Amino acid sequence: MKEGKPQRKIGDRELTDVEHDRYQEATGRIANPRLDELVQTGDWRAMSREDRQEAVGDLMKDARKEAPTALFGAPAKPSRRGRGSLPPLPPGFKVDDLPPLRRR
Repeated sequence: MKEGKPQRKIGDRELTDVEHDRYQEATGRIANPRLDELVQTGDWRAMSREDRQEAVGDLMKDARKEAPTALFGAPAKPSRRGRGSLPPLPPGFKVDDLPPLRRR
């Protein structure tokens, strides 16, 4: 399956290295329980390889759409080009100052 890393850009906003790392972690925290649930169903066993790839791809796409809300507290806003984007951080706010994300 070719599900790579999330993009370094969300909408029109370029993520810092720290934000990108947290974005990947948030995507994983959202996707992992869903993937576990998916592969434990009888439907999974009955799916073809292509259908499995599509199901995982859809699940990861959804997790990546939800990750900005988990990180920044607001859903991605559409940009002028119709893609999602995040509002700028408040003045003086630094992502580096946030505590590390907990792993479950």
